[in-house]
Amino acid sequence: MKGTTDRRPTGSVRGLTCDGTRASLGHQLTLAIAIFSLLSTSCTPLESRPSGGVPRIEQLESALAAAQKDLAGLQSERSELQRRYEAAVKERDELLAAQQAAAQRVSQLQRDLQKAQDEQNTLRASLKKARKGRGAAQALPPHFQVIDELIRSLPIGTIAFSHPREMSVGESVAVDLLLSVTEAANELNARLHGEARDTAQPKASTRIRAELKSDKFTITSLSPEAQLVGASAGTQWRWEIKATTAGDHSLQLGLSAIVTVDGQEKPQSIRTFDRVIKVRANGADRISNFLAKSWQWLAALLVIPLVGLWAWYRRRRTTGG
Repeated sequence: MKGTTDRRPTGSVRGLTCDGTRASLGHQLTLAIAIFSLLSTSCTPLESRPSGGVPRIEQLESALAAAQKDLAGLQSERSELQRRYEAAVKERDELLAAQQAAAQRVSQLQRDLQKAQDEQNTLRASLKKARKGRGAAQALPPHFQVIDELIRSLPIGTIAFSHPREMSVGESVAVDLLLSVTEAANELNARLHGEARDTAQPKASTRIRAELKSDKFTITSLSPEAQLVGASAGTQWRWEIKATTAGDHSLQLGLSAIVTVDGQEKPQSIRTFDRVIKVRANGADRISNFLAKSWQWLAALLVIPLVGLWAWYRRRRTTGG
């Protein structure tokens, strides 16, 4: 209509041109209005028109019907285009909102990353300062480096340790330890006779001390604790252990390398073992344990018959007298 301003947004959204659609629709509306005006002004009642005017009226009515049909189609198309346009605008707004949220998230992550980097730099500076201060305040004497170098220079040896898994109370079993700097573990194992065998490869020196300890076994050493270690022949330690009480008991073995520092011999621990041995109670020990735990019941079983016999004897004497 002339004088009416269309305030809807113009432009192309997803291939839809709103200005072109309204122009085409306006031309069709103008044509339909012109035809309708022509019919309104030229048509007169059928009684006053000559017979030759009937075909003209039918032609105009047919044209009007076609124009109305075109107008309805254009209106439907316009509604569809309007719906698609509004959906596209809504989708565009959602994409813009998502883009804005993503930009805010990226900005927040960048701030967090910068903060983490600042904290890391601060920690590095503090650590560097602490190390520098500790190095200045606690300068280690050269003896520490000498000892470290001495321990690093010790060769690698091989040890094999045999011990029983189970024993009985009162039983005595031998425990063996072999050490060599040239033989392999399987060679040392072949020379042992114990039930359980353990191997390891600790540092070794020319003198080694081996100690076997436990408060649940009586341990008798059958070889010197400190022995020399040669390159060709292995070194052997042997102990005899005797189980004293039943239960699961621990047996500890400790090895120390004897090194010379400032002209003095000092021990350096190189390996420890801690093994559990199950000790069973024998027949005599079971009886002893039973008597120790149940003597009150046994005493009662013996005393009650004696008391009854004494009471029967007194009653019989009283009756007989």
